[in-house]
Amino acid sequence: LYAYDFDNKPAGQERLSDDDDHRIVGGPTVRDGYVFVGSGKVSSGGGGAIHAIKVAPGDLDPDWPRPYLTDGAVWSPPTVSDGVIYAGSLDKHVYAVNAETGVKEWSFQSGGAVTSGIAVAGDLVIFGGWDSALYALDAKTGKLKWRFDGASGWYWSTPLVANGVAYAPSLDGLLYAIDTDTGDLVWWFDSEGGQIVGSPVFVNDLIAVPVADGGNSRIALLELNGSLLAACRISDDIRSSLVSDGDMLYFSSKDSIIWALRIKGNGNPDEEWIFLTNEDDPRPSDRAKAC
Repeated sequence: LYAYDFDNKPAGQERLSDDDDHRIVGGPTVRDGYVFVGSGKVSSGGGGAIHAIKVAPGDLDPDWPRPYLTDGAVWSPPTVSDGVIYAGSLDKHVYAVNAETGVKEWSFQSGGAVTSGIAVAGDLVIFGGWDSALYALDAKTGKLKWRFDGASGWYWSTPLVANGVAYAPSLDGLLYAIDTDTGDLVWWFDSEGGQIVGSPVFVNDLIAVPVADGGNSRIALLELNGSLLAACRISDDIRSSLVSDGDMLYFSSKDSIIWALRIKGNGNPDEEWIFLTNEDDPRPSDRAKAC
């Protein structure tokens, strides 16, 4: 795990394992003076860990940050809320670990591997698994509140939760809007042939959804009732989650491009800039805009 300052100068690195089969797949989470990240072996049956690494030196619990060990690799990016780390594992469990001590508070066994990030909404933690089920658990106890079985594909990324609705993207190409009180389906959006790998975000009172579909990949902009308002076609698969800031939307595509789209007040997307990370001229002036 590498650290850089804002001038792109190396600020340190941490080796999480001496095992060459050990990998970091999910992204890190920075909270309360720590970097939390999951890791694990890619081989079948390999173990994993949740790590806490100090951003700066300090005196805290001497037994932490020793890694919290799991039976399967942790590909889920950790979520930290109210002093608890939530992370899923390929061993089919979701773990709740005390962020100060590294002691497990509870674990829950689902029906499949969990690479989805964990959304925390009030007293619920919500995630999807490779068993094509979406789960809601009590955040304090880990007890099952409800389970939605309507999808036909894996859940890979973190659900977006707001105002009593969980928007859960699936590899079956559908975005499911689920009532967080009951677990009932409110509506669904069909990407018509693509996959939804990354997490959606809100931007300008719309839901932006990344659709991975080869040369027909796109950012779909939905109204809150699930209706498609507009879209911007992207050059290659979008497998990253989206980030929004004001009316701006940021993401990367499989062809090594970082994109910035401005979402206008009427919902129309407008390419603000792109950055080609593998080219000597990363911002070509003669390129036609995608939208």
